[in-house]
Amino acid sequence: MEEEQEKRVLKIMFSAIMFLIGFIIFILAISYYIVSNRNIGTLEKYEKHYSNRAKIISKDGYTVAYSTKIFSAGIDSRFIESKNRELFIRLFSIYSNINERKIRAKIALNKYVILADKLTQKDAYNIRYLSNVFRRLGILYKKNSKNKKEYRAIDIQAIGEKRVYPYKDILTPIVGYMNRGNKKFARPIAVKGIEKTYNNSLIHKKDEIIKGKRDVYSHIILNKDSKSIKKIDGFDIVLNIPLDFQIALENILDKYKKSFKSKEIIASIIESKSGHVVAMASSMRFNPNKITKNSYESLNPKFVEYPFEIGSVMKPIIFASLLEEKKISTNELVKGYNGAYKVGVKTIRDEHPKDWYSAEDVIVYSSNIGIFQLAQKFNAKQISKALKNFGLTKKTNIDLPQEKIGTIPNLKQLEKSIYKGTVAYGYSINATFIQILNAYNIFNNGGVMIAPKIVSHIIANGKKFKIKNSKTRQIISSKTAKKMKKILIKTVQMGTGLNAKIDGIEIGGKTGTAHIAKNGKYVKQYISSFFGFANDKNSKYTIGVTVFEPKKEHFASSTATVVFKNIVDKMVDFEFLKKAKSKN
Repeated sequence: MEEEQEKRVLKIMFSAIMFLIGFIIFILAISYYIVSNRNIGTLEKYEKHYSNRAKIISKDGYTVAYSTKIFSAGIDSRFIESKNRELFIRLFSIYSNINERKIRAKIALNKYVILADKLTQKDAYNIRYLSNVFRRLGILYKKNSKNKKEYRAIDIQAIGEKRVYPYKDILTPIVGYMNRGNKKFARPIAVKGIEKTYNNSLIHKKDEIIKGKRDVYSHIILNKDSKSIKKIDGFDIVLNIPLDFQIALENILDKYKKSFKSKEIIASIIESKSGHVVAMASSMRFNPNKITKNSYESLNPKFVEYPFEIGSVMKPIIFASLLEEKKISTNELVKGYNGAYKVGVKTIRDEHPKDWYSAEDVIVYSSNIGIFQLAQKFNAKQISKALKNFGLTKKTNIDLPQEKIGTIPNLKQLEKSIYKGTVAYGYSINATFIQILNAYNIFNNGGVMIAPKIVSHIIANGKKFKIKNSKTRQIISSKTAKKMKKILIKTVQMGTGLNAKIDGIEIGGKTGTAHIAKNGKYVKQYISSFFGFANDKNSKYTIGVTVFEPKKEHFASSTATVVFKNIVDKMVDFEFLKKAKSKN
């Protein structure tokens, strides 16, 4: 009896267990069916975090350009009850710096509205925090058809990227500027300067993608099931230019632009052996953060985009070419005609009239008459070859976009003595500032030409990649270069470059003053230049200064040389150069 009862109890228990197992299987099957047939997208979230354009950094470590994101803030204003609206308006205004009246007008539309579309990253962070405050206070809720409260956060979206130049007009127009793009996520587009040249390095590489299940507050749950692609920002660009010295140079140009009442002054310094541009400045600058109609004339750097008649700074180039080809010697005599030399119907004049010059004194005292005669020792092909050899018809390959090239007369024109002679003193020929500076660097670099470079290196994934200069080229022999250096030093010691002289520093150079031609005729407007070098025992620098349309005094000996001297003094202050001790 007891045995049968025990068997019955076991049967009942077994049946109960089997029923329970069946019920569990049924529930799981139903759950699987429901889950497999519902819209899984509502449980998952996809986020895209945009990568950034990289920074431009000065040699001394200052960030002169960087990118930041722009955000929008939207809200479905139907989720703000009328009793809470003024509190929402007041707090949102405080956190976003947007006028309360504008917020109130948008909220009154009772639909989804964009309250702000130019928020900084800091603003966006603050408004996200504010959205959480509203959630805790129960402000952004609305009852649905089932009389249950639904929550809506403030919708913060990255809508674009903004380029920021913290030092405003410093280093412009060299650093360049950007135009804003017009895509869904608006990224700026490089237009000029270093921004344009190195755009492929600076530009963003890969955006971050995150996919995964979301929590009740729409945050992605980061676990083994979530997937992500890491973002890769652009590569930082580091300049050869220290910001502190660049500012000092710009201050010098600003000062003398005002003093000479000139339209613009430009200047640049190259480390002669390496070709590194340690400074490049203009007195005509603009703020890339806010370009206006008044900025337009400043946007295009004259260093590379403005060929002009260069005047007497051409003379040493022709003279060096004649020396190299052994057409002249430095001590041969050249007739000066007491400052007036008639060629056909044209009379060529000198500012420093003499009856006779030694050949080297043609450069020292800048004799148009003397160089005119010396140039006749070349035939048309030879003088054309000399001009091309010094790079006057080629790009220097400086790392700035839209570099122009100079123009020289054709062979048929150069067969005429008048063309040959006027080209020799810088008329009937155009060149850019950087072409002339690069040519003068040959004299201070043992006769070798090297392309000037503004950027030092690129930083990619924590590694430095040096910017290599293009191949060097021997233009004139080191012997000829040495002779030219002596002549250019003499020009500063006792000739037209006297105002550039500084005791204790080896300085050489040549002045050039050229008329400006308008509508095919020369007018009483001038471009004054001084190109040369400044050296001490250990360092060598090639320096150029050009003053456009000075009104107070137009001769380069009184304008460009003065600016040059001030630049070299400042280089001593910044320890680029060290004065030699006086032998006395």
